Amino acid sequence: MAITRIGLNQSINLASNITGTLATGNGGTGATSFAPGKTLQVVSAIRATEIATNSQSYQTTNCTASITPSASSSKVLVMITGSGREDAAGNTAKYTIFRGSTALGSNTANGFSEQSSDADLIKAPYSMIFLDSPSSTSSVAYTLFMKNQNGSGSCKACHNNTNTTVTLMEIAGWY
Repeated sequence: MAITRIGLNQSINLASNITGTLATGNGGTGATSFAPGKTLQVVSAIRATEIATNSQSYQTTNCTASITPSASSSKVLVMITGSGREDAAGNTAKYTIFRGSTALGSNTANGFSEQSSDADLIKAPYSMIFLDSPSSTSSVAYTLFMKNQNGSGSCKACHNNTNTTVTLMEIAGWY
């Protein structure tokens, strides 16, 4: 039953006519609305344990972070940075982003970032940014995957135990 206030010759339904912000101390967000494009939350994870592969198919690096979107219309901006290495002349290290078991991007065969050289022991940074639409309010994991395009020698992520950072930003979507 709606609460009403009866004044001098008037009746107002307080359940549908009150607007405002519920303070964060009382369980609210402190915001009156979430405009499209607004950053709702940021999650970051760091991994600093080197991992190598000579596989020609994508392998997990265990560089991962998870986020639980607050609305199914939210977007997730995925940013991954770190340092890798290919150990033999002619190797091509390829890096890409997976959401769960799904490779992201329109060019997933080639990945988002690569290192290739005619010299041995090439070290280089990788940096990937992808705006995803997971359409979910359940926890979603984003992971850096890598492969050795040529299969000889090995390719590495978190080279020499340097940091790889996975940062996720939930962006309010359009309704």
